[in-house]
Amino acid sequence: QANGAAYYPATFEKDGHYTHATGVPSRLIETANHFYQSDPHPWVCLRMTRSTLRRCGIFVRDEQALPVGDTPVGDGWSSWVCR
Repeated sequence: QANGAAYYPATFEKDGHYTHATGVPSRLIETANHFYQSDPHPWVCLRMTRSTLRRCGIFVRDEQALPVGDTPVGDGWSSWVCR
């Protein structure tokens, strides 16, 4: 953010105090369209590495596809694990 404060998504608390990300770039567009297509705000995609995030003290974990806020995961995503 321009003021230097950390950014947290609107669903941060509801989702268990973490930010969703993907380690599978080929799934980015499908995921973004599923969860965020109705959001009118501009989007910026960031490319991050696990090692850089960890050096900044950010905990990284692999997980199955999970809901974002009140939006459930897409059909057929039960086998998705981001690594």
